[in-house]
Amino acid sequence: MKDNFEVYFNKELEFLSFLQDMESEAKWLRTPTNSLRAVTAKNIDAAARYATLPELEIYQDTVENTGLYVKFGKEEFPVGNTAMPTYYARCRISGSALREISKDDLRTILNKCIQVGKGTALVYVAGEKVRAIHAGDENDYAILPMGEVFQTAGRVLRKDFSEVDFINGFYDHMLSVGRWSVFSEGIADAYDLLFPQNVSNDRARCVISVSTSNTGFSGANIHYSLVDGMTTVFCGRAIKLEHKNHASIPDFRGNMELILAKFKESIADLEGLKKIIIRNPDECMYNIMLKAGIGKKLAAETVEKRQVLTNPGKSNAFDLYLDICQCVDIAVAEGMDNGRLIEDLEEKVSSCIFMKWSEFDTPKISRRTA
Repeated sequence: MKDNFEVYFNKELEFLSFLQDMESEAKWLRTPTNSLRAVTAKNIDAAARYATLPELEIYQDTVENTGLYVKFGKEEFPVGNTAMPTYYARCRISGSALREISKDDLRTILNKCIQVGKGTALVYVAGEKVRAIHAGDENDYAILPMGEVFQTAGRVLRKDFSEVDFINGFYDHMLSVGRWSVFSEGIADAYDLLFPQNVSNDRARCVISVSTSNTGFSGANIHYSLVDGMTTVFCGRAIKLEHKNHASIPDFRGNMELILAKFKESIADLEGLKKIIIRNPDECMYNIMLKAGIGKKLAAETVEKRQVLTNPGKSNAFDLYLDICQCVDIAVAEGMDNGRLIEDLEEKVSSCIFMKWSEFDTPKISRRTA
C-alpha cells in the first residue's frame, strides 16, 4: 500500500473484515535497537528484486517519500512516512532539518545515532512497509489489535444502548476511526435538560467516535458528542487508553463501559456553563478559543459566523460554547479532511468547557485578527 492510502466504510462488517485482514498480514518484529540500519532506496536494485508491478509501485512510492529502507537481521523493508517519528525517537534525534537534508545524509545520521540506542525495538510492518518502530521492551509499547478494538466497541454499545447504528469507518496508516450513533432514554433526558426550548424533528442521539493507531499517533480513544440534526455538542474530554503499561483489550472494554457515566458528568458540566454570564461575548469566545490552541484564523471565522446568526449583547458560556463547536464544521468545509487533525480540533473545543470563562470576558480587542 502507498503512503497516502486511505479507505472509508459505510458498513461495519466490511470495516471489521478489512482491519482483521490487515492485521493477519501485518508483522510485529522485535530486534535490538542498535541493530537497525538505514539504506537509501535509490541504492536498492529494484529491477532485480521486484518482479510484479505492485511491488515496483511500492518501491517508487518509497523513493518519492521517505527514500529509505531499514535492515535488521535478515529482514529489509521500505520505510513508510508514518514510521519516521518513531524511527527518530529510537535514534534520540529530532528537528525540522531532518526533513530537509538529503536522503544520503539522513541515512548517515540515523545509522550513527542508532548505534547508541538501547533496549529492543518493536517494528510494525503493514501494507508492505515499516509503519512504526516503537520502543519494544516489556513495559513500553502495548499492542492493541485494531480489529478487536472496534469489535469490542460495537459489542459494548449494543449492550449499553437501546439503539445503535454504525455511521462510518476510516483507515489510513496513521489512524483508524469508527463512528456509531446511539440512543437511550438517558440521552433524550440529557437533551431536554440542555435544550428545554428546542423543537427539533430529529431525535437527539449521541455519536460515539473511537480512534486508534498502530503507529504512535493515537491511543485507543473514545469521543462522544450530542447531535440533534441541527446542533453538535462535543461532550467533554475523551476517554483515553495509551499503548503502554501493559494496556489490553479488557482495559479498553472497561473504558467503553464508562461512556454512560462520563456522558452524565459532561451534561452536568455543560449545564454549569449556563450560569456563567458573559458581557463581552465576541472577545470572550475568541480569546478562549486561542487559549484552547485553536488557530487565530479559524477562531475569527467562528466569531464572525456567530455575529451573523446571533443577536449582539451579553450571553452565557453555554451559548458561546455551542458557537465554538461550529468551528469543526467550518474547518471541514474549508478542506480539513485528516482524521487526526479533526480529532485534535474536537479535543481543543472540548477543553473549553473546563476553562475559567470569566477570565476571558474582556472588552479588549488587541488580540483580534482579520
